Amino acid sequence: MKRSLLLLPALLLSQGLKAEAFNECPAEAFLTQGSVPVTYGVDLVTGDYKILADDMGVSESVNGIGFNPVDRFGYGWSYEHDTVVRIHSDMSVEPLKVENISGTSSFYVGDMHPSNGKYYIYRTGSATGYSQ
Repeated sequence: MKRSLLLLPALLLSQGLKAEAFNECPAEAFLTQGSVPVTYGVDLVTGDYKILADDMGVSESVNGIGFNPVDRFGYGWSYEHDTVVRIHSDMSVEPLKVENISGTSSFYVGDMHPSNGKYYIYRTGSATGYSQ
């Protein structure tokens, strides 16, 4: 099986918009689902969950969400925008221009490196890797 790993320097993805970062790393894992995506915070130990946002301002899910401890924002892959998005503390999203993804893709697994600010995303069926 071919695999793809994408490394994006999240610190360099800034679009210059004023956005509120999280005060601290959220304790829950993020899950978005539904025709109007609802964002849930899921306790991975107990399975308990709560709604964090009933509307992220997008019409399709955001997958592969990871928290960046360097800048305290979340990052994920937006199916609506077909790009990486920055997730603000109010769970709204900001599409980012990413130059090292060619064509359209869909990624469903992602996370941030804890110290270098790079966002890693994954999808099956590709032997292409990107990094900066």
